[in-house]
Amino acid sequence: MAKKLKNALVTGAASRLGAEIAVALAEDGWNVAVHHNNSNPDKVLARINKTGVKTTALKADLLDINQVSKLIQRAAKELGEITLLVNSASIFEHIKFMESDENAYDSHMDIHVKAPFFLSQEFALQCHKGQIINIIDSAIQKNNGGHFVYFLSKHALRDLSQMLAKKLAPNIQVNAVLPGIVEEFATNVSPRLKESSLVSAKQLTGAIISLANSDLTGQEIFVDNGKKLI
Repeated sequence: MAKKLKNALVTGAASRLGAEIAVALAEDGWNVAVHHNNSNPDKVLARINKTGVKTTALKADLLDINQVSKLIQRAAKELGEITLLVNSASIFEHIKFMESDENAYDSHMDIHVKAPFFLSQEFALQCHKGQIINIIDSAIQKNNGGHFVYFLSKHALRDLSQMLAKKLAPNIQVNAVLPGIVEEFATNVSPRLKESSLVSAKQLTGAIISLANSDLTGQEIFVDNGKKLI
C-alpha cells in the first residue's frame, strides 16, 4: 500500500483554534500550510518547526475571491499535492437580526461559506484522494439570536459539508467538527460552565486528527462535553 501523502492547508491558522489545529497536525506528521491574514504567523510556525515537518505561511484575505481561488495552488506549490483542507477561519460578531447590515451578512457568509465552497472546489481539482474538515460550532443547535448572521452562515456551512460529502465521494471525504467553548480561549466564563461544558484544545484537535486518519465521510463530531444534549 502506498504511503499516505500528508500535506494540509489550515485556514485561519495563525492564532487561537486554527493554530492549535495546525500544530496538532504537524505533531501527527502532516506538512502544514498556515493560512493567515491579519494575524502574525511567526509563533505557530516556530511551534510547527519543532516537529520537523515542512511548513509555510500563506497570507490571503478570504473576503477576496481572487485570493481564495489561488490559495490551494499556492499551498501545493510549497508542499506538494494538498490532501487535507481544514476550513477553520472564522469571525464571531454579536449582531442581532435587526442590527445586521449587508457588510455583516457578506463578511460572515464569505468567510464561513463562500471561501470554503471555492477552496473545496480547487481542492477537488488538484487532489486525487484526500479529506476536507469543516469547523462549525456546537451552539448551532441553539440558534442564538444574539449572533444571528454568524449562526446563519454556520448552518449554511453545515449544509455545504453534507452536500460535498455526497458529491465528492468516494475519493474525497468531507466531515465536520462542531466544537463547544474551548477552555484555552474562553473569557468571562462562569465557574459552573467551566466545570460542566468547556473542552480543551487537545480534545478538539484529537477529534480532527482522528478524522484526518480515517476513511469516514459525511460525519459530524460534536466536541462539547454533551452540551448539545441540554
